[in-house]
Amino acid sequence: MNRLKQLISYCGLIGASIGVWVFLWSEGVLDGLEQEAMRWRYEVRGELSSTAQIIYVDLDADTVSYIGARPWDRQNFSVLVDALLGPGEAKVIGFDIIFSMFSGGSLLDYGRARKGDISFGQSIEYFTDQVVLAAAYTGTTSADAVLPLRRDQYVDPRENPFPEAPSFPILTEESGRLGLANVDEVLSQGSVPYWVVALVEVEGELFSRHLMDGKLRHLVDALNEPEVIVEGE
Repeated sequence: MNRLKQLISYCGLIGASIGVWVFLWSEGVLDGLEQEAMRWRYEVRGELSSTAQIIYVDLDADTVSYIGARPWDRQNFSVLVDALLGPGEAKVIGFDIIFSMFSGGSLLDYGRARKGDISFGQSIEYFTDQVVLAAAYTGTTSADAVLPLRRDQYVDPRENPFPEAPSFPILTEESGRLGLANVDEVLSQGSVPYWVVALVEVEGELFSRHLMDGKLRHLVDALNEPEVIVEGE
């Protein structure tokens, strides 16, 4: 009889614990608890020395004075890619600059800009498995700069906006890899700050439209904001 009472007590305690956990979870009290616990584990562990051979190539004041102010001729980045992955024997390059399509402007040399894009695209094509180009939700190519995360009800990848990103001829159907430069601002907050990489799903025809728009801008005589119109399904 005593064993039965003990068993009932244990089951009741377990059930009550589960009920409290479900209630706190439904009220959002436990949101971020796992992330916060992970931060404190990192804090207790301390900083570890990295064994990865990573080199940060920066555009310092001397470099900018040499290549000039924005918009930069992307021929320079083509030379950089060829040098780092060729004689430099780097394994991979990741850019944190978004090489988006040039916008119109009276001071922009369109011919030189297109030649620079072609040269950069050729380097990307040659080293396509070793270069990751940056893309980001900046508010430039979509209605806002909000990340379309699943927890914010962006559950259909076919309806998610496409980020600001390079296009043709830097990025093509066969060559070029994109990496999202955004971080999850919510999960990155806390007593021990660190960056949580954002993950966004995009499917359907948005990538194709992005490349088509890039081809139009690249091939027309003047970059006059051409518009892609899709009729029918």
